[in-house]
Amino acid sequence: MTAGAGDPRLALRESVVRLLRASRREELASIVARGEVELCPTTEAWQIGERSVLAQRIGLLVDAEDYVELHREARAVDLVRASFAIAVRSFETELLDLALFVRLPAPTREASWGRAYRSAPAVSPEEPTPGRVHAAVVALATAYGRIEAAEILERGELEVAPIADATGSLRKWVVLLDPPDFVRAERDTQLTSQIESMVRAAAAGATVQIGEVSLAVRR
Repeated sequence: MTAGAGDPRLALRESVVRLLRASRREELASIVARGEVELCPTTEAWQIGERSVLAQRIGLLVDAEDYVELHREARAVDLVRASFAIAVRSFETELLDLALFVRLPAPTREASWGRAYRSAPAVSPEEPTPGRVHAAVVALATAYGRIEAAEILERGELEVAPIADATGSLRKWVVLLDPPDFVRAERDTQLTSQIESMVRAAAAGATVQIGEVSLAVRR
């Protein structure tokens, strides 16, 4: 779900951008500025000394190219996560985790986040369709420069099915490949691992978990 005018998620993102720019990490600030902030609707109660706080899980959706760029430098993700933790921290709130997600291809400031988060939309984002995830996986493989994987994925398709669990958020993704492509992937464990890893990155969301990714022959 895209943040609109007056959405406190925009204020949170702007705070993180300013922190990164103040730290002279303009390239990271630009990536965050291009991204979207997403909230997990559930929180965890923490006790920190005498403080009782709500720990929040936050997602940052970025384009495939920015996702790859963030992972080129070992400390980049940690620096972005630390900036979000500073921006979220208040007497009542802490950051539980910052999750980075690949953004799928498209078909009033408060004093602190502890006050702002109460008015932020808590509606769960729509679950992505296999078609949109497929396009994101191909874009991600291309951004990584993994040409063979990108070509195989481009020719393939994706299917998704729920996995029975207590939360109802687990999903199984299947990459359907033509027989020659399936054999190529099966014989190359590194290629298979790359495909599965990129599907997980493209399909994950703040309210959806990837339980399993597998390859199968398209009939």
